[in-house]
Amino acid sequence: MKFRYYVLLAAALLLPSPRLSAANLGSEARIVLPSGIQQILSVRYARLHDPELQPMLAQVLPAQFQSVGAIFRRGGLNPRSDVRRLDFAVYSLPHGLGMLVIAEGNFQNFQLNRFFHKTPRQPRPPQYHGVRYDSSNGLDFFLPDNATMVLGSYSNIRHAVDAEQGVIPNLDSNSSMNDLVAGTQDTDVWSVLNAAGTRNVITSLAGANGKMGNLLGRQFRGSRYTLDFSNGVQLNLELVAQDDLTAASLSTGLRAALLYRQAQESNPLVKQLLNQVEVDNSGSHVFLQVSSTEGQLAQLARNPLFKSIIR
Repeated sequence: MKFRYYVLLAAALLLPSPRLSAANLGSEARIVLPSGIQQILSVRYARLHDPELQPMLAQVLPAQFQSVGAIFRRGGLNPRSDVRRLDFAVYSLPHGLGMLVIAEGNFQNFQLNRFFHKTPRQPRPPQYHGVRYDSSNGLDFFLPDNATMVLGSYSNIRHAVDAEQGVIPNLDSNSSMNDLVAGTQDTDVWSVLNAAGTRNVITSLAGANGKMGNLLGRQFRGSRYTLDFSNGVQLNLELVAQDDLTAASLSTGLRAALLYRQAQESNPLVKQLLNQVEVDNSGSHVFLQVSSTEGQLAQLARNPLFKSIIR
């Protein structure tokens, strides 16, 4: 599978939303995710199939993860009422990347017996370190508790079990990513990125001025954004610097990079949105904020700039 960063164009392009309740992750989700997290993208399940989200999700979600609803329904659940969020996590491995999906909700009535069928070679459900896992639609999955389902490839499911059982470090041991997750809000979509993912965003936004983008991007320790569709499209991208002085300097540099990007942009829609971007800083954080409409997001999803950021 070719993994892609789940960064929306938007990663620079929307309006600051009001303070909302913290989203965070369930305690079991933190335990099963390996510590080398590069990015987590969390989507409110009830919005997963809404038309205004489709242009974005079609770009960022691998095909086999777009049909997880079939697993829920086959297990006897009503996904829209029983599943609260889907959390997509990309993490680093010694020789590449891994990916897991965490479904959070109410799985108390999930019927595992609908998935496993005995065969002569496999007389009982397969297990790894004593943990039963099942398969459907090309995905393996297991339920560590009644509020959590973990889905992924065969090898990635094993990483999740190893993390849960302490064989490898889990997300709780990654303080920088934990701090980013703790600051997220309960919106339709939220995401956190490590330093490398953040540098990718800034470099893509800088466009032809790639050297400046790379230089600026290297100064950030991580970033997070929230995306809300309750009133048009609202996003707040927050970049975390080392200290207050660095944030103030980077804020100035980002304004210059975006002005240059705007001057070089030929697409009228992207040019208009870049013109609306507001860059500010507070303490050790830098904010990029702007507003958009659902119709504009649909157009942006087809734009090369959007695609260069999310891949």
